[in-house]
Amino acid sequence: MHIPQERILRHFLHARTASPQVDIEVIPSQGTTPVVFQTPFYLANIGSAADPLLLELRFEPIAAPVYKIAPSIDRTAFSDNHVRIALLMTNERHITDLMAMGSELYTRVKDRGIAFDAIVAMESLGPKLSQEVARVVYERERRNILFTSFQKGKPRVDDSGNVTVGPPKPWIVESAGIDVSSGTSHPAARQRLFLDQKVAEYMRSNSLRVLVIDDARMTQGSINTGVALLKRFDIPVAAVATILNEGDPTDEIAGIPYIGLTKLPLFMPVADGLQPIPGSFRGLEYFYREIS
Repeated sequence: MHIPQERILRHFLHARTASPQVDIEVIPSQGTTPVVFQTPFYLANIGSAADPLLLELRFEPIAAPVYKIAPSIDRTAFSDNHVRIALLMTNERHITDLMAMGSELYTRVKDRGIAFDAIVAMESLGPKLSQEVARVVYERERRNILFTSFQKGKPRVDDSGNVTVGPPKPWIVESAGIDVSSGTSHPAARQRLFLDQKVAEYMRSNSLRVLVIDDARMTQGSINTGVALLKRFDIPVAAVATILNEGDPTDEIAGIPYIGLTKLPLFMPVADGLQPIPGSFRGLEYFYREIS
């Protein structure tokens, strides 16, 4: 497949080639031969199969061992024991990348027939996306919608050395928070999510339908907690939308419509590169690999 350069959202660490078109190998995910990626980057298609929009993500190791994710795999099959992820950090992208991601999120949400009046993003990588979605709403609908974010609680240590998690700002009350267990947090660490009570009351009293946005759905912890907090405030939740879905394929979360632009696998190191871990790419139709 030949794809124009402008349909590939390059990571800034990867130099863009001078060619106006790029040759891409499209590989069915359920093929008999395992796919191996031999470059430091992964191409995630956040567009459609007919009109791909390839988001370039960099591979990075995480602490999780491969055998914990896939215990049935022969441990001699991989070169080290660390799972690799394809990393999306919205605070290290070009503005045109964020604009394209915001536009795609808006389009997919609208394609599902979902109406929304406000956006609440998951801290800390979601707000850059929510701003771009709000920009698209203004450009296409001439509506100036509210966007805000959940805030993580602030740990405090008392005189006895006990750690508690309280509101992140002095003006946010304790009752505006809720306990959360996030996939990116240490399991022993208590986390809380807060929403400014005055902002919440404004959304509730005006019956604003909220779209919850984040960069990735890794586990259901943070997103489910954010939805629960909005419901506690009696704020209607229109949908949840993320760029990447690392969880099981689904069209809803806690009874709320869910839109993920693409399924993202986990990867394990093998002798000649990185290979998607079996069972981690259910729901993904194709892999995309650049032909050098």
